[in-house]
Amino acid sequence: MCYRPVRIKNTRINFRAGLDKEYIYVPCNHCAECRQQKQNEWYVRLAYERDELVRRGGAVYFITLTHNNRSIPRFDSSKISSLQEYHNVDMSQFDGHFVFDKVELLAFLKHLRQVFKEKFNVDGLKYFFVSELGTDDNHTHRTHYHGYLFSPVKFQNPQKLLGIFNYCWSERVKIEDYPDLVVSDRSLTESFERGYYYQNN
Repeated sequence: MCYRPVRIKNTRINFRAGLDKEYIYVPCNHCAECRQQKQNEWYVRLAYERDELVRRGGAVYFITLTHNNRSIPRFDSSKISSLQEYHNVDMSQFDGHFVFDKVELLAFLKHLRQVFKEKFNVDGLKYFFVSELGTDDNHTHRTHYHGYLFSPVKFQNPQKLLGIFNYCWSERVKIEDYPDLVVSDRSLTESFERGYYYQNN
């Protein structure tokens, strides 16, 4: 139960005066109890999705995506200068701090779906990703992403799947989106363009 419920006006379409309460209480979505409830809901949803997928012959893959030193996204206050002027704030103190780049992750998922469609004629690749800052000083607190990939097909050869992940995250560069990152083909043992990946079946 929420520790700090929020009181709002009842916006029921067919409001019945005298029968319906004029004000109702809803969860705040910020307290520890609300966050735990949201976490439990996602846990149940992912468990049901996994069970149904495995029953149909698919597989779930857990992967971690991270950036190397050259490509790790950093905060740049000059990109939001107009917003800073409007709100009369100075965000330059955060310049250079590691940030999350949703565009990079969405580009990876977009091209992963394209590869699955082109190579295996598979549609409906679902995913669940969370972003996290590293806590180990040896890893410089860099940004990385953990995720589940719900694949309708199960790969017998893990190296093939690793190659696909590497291709979509590190080597497949979209010329129209990132013209400054165009690279030639490389083997899996060479340094990656965007970063590193880790896959656990």
